[in-house]
Amino acid sequence: MRLSLTLAMIVVAAPLPTVAIDCANSDTRAELNTCAGQEYDRSDAELNRLYGTVLRRLDGDEEAQALLRRA
Repeated sequence: MRLSLTLAMIVVAAPLPTVAIDCANSDTRAELNTCAGQEYDRSDAELNRLYGTVLRRLDGDEEAQALLRRA
């Protein structure tokens, strides 16, 4: 019993293979959601990078940094 439970847990926990999705020609809701999620992640990373760059450029200007943080 213990062995079968352990094997079942291993099978369930195994990572699923990833399939490349052609986002330019996605047809299903799942594909559209996956593509939107990927685009969101890329945009979020770029926004974080730019925010850090602007914050560094404002180094020493506490008022400008405070305005940026409130925006």
